[in-house]
Amino acid sequence: MSARSGPNEWTLGFGIGIIWNVLGSVLAVVGAATFLEVYNLTHPVVRGIVLNIGAGFGPILLTGMLLLLLIAAHELVHGLTMRLFGGRPRYGVGAMGKILPYFYCTAEGERFTRAQFAAVALAPMLALSLLGGLAVAYLPYGGWLVLPLGLHLGRCIGDFWVLGVVLMQPRGTLIEDMKTGVRFHWC
Repeated sequence: MSARSGPNEWTLGFGIGIIWNVLGSVLAVVGAATFLEVYNLTHPVVRGIVLNIGAGFGPILLTGMLLLLLIAAHELVHGLTMRLFGGRPRYGVGAMGKILPYFYCTAEGERFTRAQFAAVALAPMLALSLLGGLAVAYLPYGGWLVLPLGLHLGRCIGDFWVLGVVLMQPRGTLIEDMKTGVRFHWC
């Protein structure tokens, strides 16, 4: 039996949210640059992206809509992965510090092993980056996905951070995903 007993929680605080935004911004730039290079390598005649749907808010609106679709798909992939391990996912929207909005998929009351939680945490980044990279490479207008995919990758910082916290727990720990963090159940 472990020296630890009973559940312990890690919850997202406003300060961590600020750190996530800074680190996520760096990751978003790296991600967008990577997806742009994929586009440039697979569309050599074009070299660079010409996004011409007119002046004004059109490009911003399209990027925002594509990002929202990616965020919805991200949470759906979390949920599908939870279901794979017998979980019953629930989806919602919250506000960190009553300021920063976020979407979530949770399975409160369900317990996952560290390996299962790692799969749940990483599945959206892996699936959407792979499918998105293929779309950037092979669709004629795949260049439109470069910025939304980069921004999505930056948003994955939360999954990476929580996974790091989870992996620091002792072997045998069961993890319960909650709306604002995780609960550890030590065996």
